Amino acid sequence: MADYSYDAFGRENPCDNCPAPCCQVQLHTYQAPATFKDLDMILYRLQFPETELVICRTGEWYLLHWKTCSRFQKGTYSCSLQGTSEKPQVCSFFNQYDCWFKQNFVVDGQTSVIRVDQNRFGQWIKGIRLDESGKVMALPDFDEMREMVAEILISPVFSILAPGTKPHSGA
Repeated sequence: MADYSYDAFGRENPCDNCPAPCCQVQLHTYQAPATFKDLDMILYRLQFPETELVICRTGEWYLLHWKTCSRFQKGTYSCSLQGTSEKPQVCSFFNQYDCWFKQNFVVDGQTSVIRVDQNRFGQWIKGIRLDESGKVMALPDFDEMREMVAEILISPVFSILAPGTKPHSGA
């Protein structure tokens, strides 16, 4: 673990050397399934390319679409709207020092989310129990889910970029 002074930490851009998953995904809140119909809807949605379900250790569920922002510049991993009034406030006021995207899509050993695609769904669904009316009686808990899908690879997988890889000026 690095040891920084206050001044040194303040000069660092936390987005440096980050592959910017925040600019390459759309997350939509999603409710945990309560019925067979809900599970079937998840299966339906996962049939679409570049779509995943994200389940958080804290209980939140999201539908994820791998869609790159039209303003994202892949060559520099930066935003073409940086420093302009056109940049959406959700981007401008994003806390780069506590980046949920970096913590869950870039850092090795991520433990706070599970990504479920079509392949992982087939394994995960085996652990779900329904009653005679089709209501979900039991979902595997977070650690059980993680274990169930651990051997099934999912992509894309992001890595921290080598220092100097990009002239980043903010996400």
